[in-house]
Amino acid sequence: MKKSQFEHVLRVVSDLCQEKEFVVIGASALFATVSEPPEILTLSRDVDLYPKNYPEKAELIQDELGLHSDFYRQHKYHADGVGPNVATLPEGWESRLVRFTNKETGGAIAYCLDVHDLAVAKLIANRPKDLAGQLHLNF
Repeated sequence: MKKSQFEHVLRVVSDLCQEKEFVVIGASALFATVSEPPEILTLSRDVDLYPKNYPEKAELIQDELGLHSDFYRQHKYHADGVGPNVATLPEGWESRLVRFTNKETGGAIAYCLDVHDLAVAKLIANRPKDLAGQLHLNF
């Protein structure tokens, strides 16, 4: 996913949910801390997120912007509406969220996993696609 696509998803999901603040759990959280992530870390075509104050709206995101949506068919990337418990995260992760917003997000604010917390979550998930990407994170 490109940064411009991430920003687009944030604009669309904000309009859809009528919310401004979202928590980003997946690999696209890197855009908050890494200006140019290695290509292998940008292969994902989705943004895993939920509205910060109304996580129950994640189902709406999944229905309208998910993998089987018109949005995906049109843009070839999508939003996965997830819940706060979708990943196993280290204690205190909420206090380390990194705020991301700019003029391209249309006022939406993404609170993204810190790169270290993201790495821990990916290691715990133990999926081959995540483990390959871990080799490219420079701490």
